[in-house]
Amino acid sequence: MTFPTEVPTAEQYDAARFFVLTRERSAGQLLRGGEREVVSIYGSWSSLMTKCLVRTRLAMDRGDLAEAARAWAVVLEGISWWASTPEFPEVLREAGAAARDWG
Repeated sequence: MTFPTEVPTAEQYDAARFFVLTRERSAGQLLRGGEREVVSIYGSWSSLMTKCLVRTRLAMDRGDLAEAARAWAVVLEGISWWASTPEFPEVLREAGAAARDWG
């Protein structure tokens, strides 16, 4: 098994963070539509993505690039489902392709 070595650029990190927050807000719209199970899933996913984004940032701040790369790989994997959609940030497309090659 290989481990990721890439850490995000500031632009990639911000794009991923905004993307996760946007998906989180869309869950609120689903809740108004009565989709409680879907909202629960979004909540769990959002919580994981937020934790991994924080882990990425903290690890980068303390210079632990290996930990930052591992946390970032989880973020990329977690948002990869949307990679083919128009709202997926272009700056993350290349990073997402690299994440698929890490396995």
